[in-house]
Amino acid sequence: MARDSTELAAPEPSAILDQLATAIVVVDARSNLIWLNPAAADLLATSPATARGRAFGSLVVDGAAMEALLARSRESQEPLALRGFSFAPASRGDARYQVDVSLTPLAGSE
Repeated sequence: MARDSTELAAPEPSAILDQLATAIVVVDARSNLIWLNPAAADLLATSPATARGRAFGSLVVDGAAMEALLARSRESQEPLALRGFSFAPASRGDARYQVDVSLTPLAGSE
């Protein structure tokens, strides 16, 4: 069947995620940041190039609390959601946020 010239090609998933106002980060099994969208870069007050490869906990003031959440979700292999989590980017000591956090372990990411 010929493709209709008015049919739009599906956008790449990362292009969609880049347009969201919601901060999204992806970490590896050691909690090193491997991908983040522009909203996450804004929240962390850093650039994607600077953040990639760094331990996610090193990018926030209370890194131990974030690392504990990541470990808890990873060990249980269950999603974890928290409301009103206190969050401050390490690069901006004057910024403090109350954020909702959703952690979802990805299959095969252990």
